[in-house]
Amino acid sequence: PALERTTDELLHELRVSPLTSDQRTQLANMLHLADMVKFAKGTPTAVENEQMMAGAIRFVQDTSASATSTSGTEPTGHAQ
Repeated sequence: PALERTTDELLHELRVSPLTSDQRTQLANMLHLADMVKFAKGTPTAVENEQMMAGAIRFVQDTSASATSTSGTEPTGHAQ
């Protein structure tokens, strides 16, 4: 499961995913910043928090749209 993998292991496995190179880079940047906060006790600024949240939302929207267009079906549920 993804929760038991390191960021590098997860990113290595995602090389064969349908994510674009830009999407993989965006995900890698988010995960590495999260690692800095979680493990190195880094403290992001308020601006970094806002940028990270906006980036995460954009990533989910972009990858959800990609998954929908490749599968031809709509997602079954939406988080609210």
